[in-house]
Amino acid sequence: PGIDPDDLAELNRSFVRVGAQRSGTTAGMGLGLFIARSVAEHHGGALVVESEPGVGSTFSLRLPVRVV
Repeated sequence: PGIDPDDLAELNRSFVRVGAQRSGTTAGMGLGLFIARSVAEHHGGALVVESEPGVGSTFSLRLPVRVV
């Protein structure tokens, strides 16, 4: 359903659930995106979130390419 713009910054914290997940109706502990972002940043990349409430969200994992 998309993520409210006010909640986007909260996705950077561990154990945070936003939107419908906050109500406890869906499973999860609020760690998945935090872990994915941490791993991406550890490898010099980023986890990018684009979201429009009522439409949906796109999560992109961007990692640097190492040419050998």
